[in-house]
Amino acid sequence: MKIFVRNHRFFGVSTAVLLIAHFAIQFSQFGINLTGFLAAAFIILQVALGIYANLSHKPRKGAWFVTHRLIAILIVFGIAFHLLAPYSLNNAIIKNSSTVVQSTETTSNLARFTKDDLATFNGKNGNAAYVAYKNVVYDVTNNNQWVNGQHNGHHAGSDLTQAISASPHGDKVFKGLPVVGEYIN
Repeated sequence: MKIFVRNHRFFGVSTAVLLIAHFAIQFSQFGINLTGFLAAAFIILQVALGIYANLSHKPRKGAWFVTHRLIAILIVFGIAFHLLAPYSLNNAIIKNSSTVVQSTETTSNLARFTKDDLATFNGKNGNAAYVAYKNVVYDVTNNNQWVNGQHNGHHAGSDLTQAISASPHGDKVFKGLPVVGEYIN
């Protein structure tokens, strides 16, 4: 612990630099994430408070120091929430979904979508929002994770097979969504 206390400025600056790098990478791929924004706000507030105390030569006591310590605790909780919340939120959405779960085996009786067909269901201008995953087309129109046909940098009307394979939540997000057809690529 003494190492952290003695070198807390180094750790604070390193954390801020890593935060900026993480934000740049995540934002370019997925857009802004609410839990990530909150964790980042705490880190930025902490760095600003540390710079203020350093420039004004504040002693390590008093209200600013207690606030500095409390923010450090909030940062730990904020980062933990940021790491765990996407899984919790996605599971809650699946469990609370009012849509009927349909098996992918029933797609043979449903519509068939080509790439061009699927692209018209982009969630814009009143269109429904559909996405394809492993040759199955799902309706994400009423899913609150998909706003205006977008979710974390992905767009409705497209095949998300590769993106979902690389995502941390995997394909379990499709379990509560209605199947509307078969994707033929």
